[in-house]
Amino acid sequence: MAARIPRPIPLRATDKYAALVSIDPASTTDCGLTVRFTGSLADKPMRGRLRLPDFTYEGSVWNTRMHDDLSIALARAIPRGARVALVAEDTIFGNRKIARGIGRAIGCIDGILADLNYYDPTKDLYYAAGAAWRKHAFPLDKADSRDEWKALAVVAVQTLYGLNCGDDLAEAILISDYAVLAKQTWWRAKSKKRAT
Repeated sequence: MAARIPRPIPLRATDKYAALVSIDPASTTDCGLTVRFTGSLADKPMRGRLRLPDFTYEGSVWNTRMHDDLSIALARAIPRGARVALVAEDTIFGNRKIARGIGRAIGCIDGILADLNYYDPTKDLYYAAGAAWRKHAFPLDKADSRDEWKALAVVAVQTLYGLNCGDDLAEAILISDYAVLAKQTWWRAKSKKRAT
């Protein structure tokens, strides 16, 4: 019996990437990971009207079942030859062990996407500064600690999407929202102005 291959989500001419993968990396604890297929986004995406990302995961970045699920989700929805962008939170820690762990977590997802031939780490990796995506997600809120920011992220995702999740996935979802809404130059192709 032949395998049934679902139809890929069409890639619009205005999209540079077929999907945005966002990660809230962690050094030794769980990470949050999302995939949003750009072909299903509105032409002018707006906050409050975005759907929950098409694929979400919270847990160990080394979970081989997640690797399989992520690979299958991308292979089913993305047409051959299309590209995928990885958006990671740009974090800076003085602790070398934590910095190395975060780098390995991003590198793990790099490897999966590169193995699928959708991604080039030298061209398709974007970093969202923590201060920038938090200012976008919480324009009126202030927090004094990392734990307070994480609690705000959980509440925001519950409010926007009705999803009860952990803080790592909540932050990954909000990083994805930031990329879709505030950084369209990352994933939209440059428009060519017509001569008048």
